[in-house]
Amino acid sequence: LAANNVTIGKDAEITGKLTVKSSKEPTIPETASIGTYNFEVSEETETDTETVVEESKGETFGSVVLNILYWLAATIVIALFFCLFSNRELNRAARMVVKHPVAMGLSGLITLLVIPMLALLLCITSVGAPAAGLIALLTLVAVLFAVPYTGASAARAVLPRLNKVLASIIGAAVLSLVTAIPYFGTFVRFLCVIYVIGYYVQRTYLGLKKGQQHPELDEPAAADESAKASDDILTPTK
Repeated sequence: LAANNVTIGKDAEITGKLTVKSSKEPTIPETASIGTYNFEVSEETETDTETVVEESKGETFGSVVLNILYWLAATIVIALFFCLFSNRELNRAARMVVKHPVAMGLSGLITLLVIPMLALLLCITSVGAPAAGLIALLTLVAVLFAVPYTGASAARAVLPRLNKVLASIIGAAVLSLVTAIPYFGTFVRFLCVIYVIGYYVQRTYLGLKKGQQHPELDEPAAADESAKASDDILTPTK
């Protein structure tokens, strides 16, 4: 036998030769029947156990690092997708978080708290069930893509002088690494969801204001053109 701890049962009967290799003296009761007994002190078992533990720790650390790198790459790719197909919305979200941070944050938080209750109320009727499913689907999309979207847009507000695409990549990468931190990362993800939902709630609210333009959320050049167009309309022609 080779083990760290060896204990022989009180009613054990061993007619042959028993050789025990262990770092500790085995426990052999007086009632046990053993033909020939030989004990050898050995540290091999303890060393092997420590090696297995170290290998297990190494495998765990390696899997964690690979998981972080995977999500880092995925977040950057999704952020680039937003830069290509939703660049204008990223710019608007960056401007909104600078100009209306409180309204944006409160809108996102309140909406996130109201969504579950609203979905349950809609599920009561057969007519409202599809609307509840749509709300749940949109919320799921917001949760899944909150980190890359927030990183890609908020970084443009934090790094306004940097190239927008590069700023988006940096922002998405930083948020991806931060969300990998236990507990604190979950809180950051929650803030990202509030950011995304708050922006689109405010965006919808501003869009419902009929007859009012909001050039402060657009590019400076676009805002100037909008203001110029308004001046042309108000200026009487000669």
